[in-house]
Amino acid sequence: MPELPDSGKGPTEAQMDAVMGEAEKLRPQVNLVIGLSPWGYQGEVNFLDRAEDKRGLDVLIGGGHGSGNRGKIMAGGRTLWMRPFPKGKGVHHVNFE
Repeated sequence: MPELPDSGKGPTEAQMDAVMGEAEKLRPQVNLVIGLSPWGYQGEVNFLDRAEDKRGLDVLIGGGHGSGNRGKIMAGGRTLWMRPFPKGKGVHHVNFE
């Protein structure tokens, strides 16, 4: 996922659609599509809301500004979204079998 300028604005619709398009291109070649995001909490929520009716990322590991979470199922039940907690207050460990 592309780095955003420090304008305080989240990702554009075109940027979100581009990420979804790349995920769709990868899907026939892989079993799992994982995205790493620098977009911050709100940018990731916007992206996941936009992806609600599409099959894009299986896992989104978030980053940037905002609070952490312990993992949430988002995008219509299609994406596991995880964000680190500030100051190293937690570690995520996920096994895929």
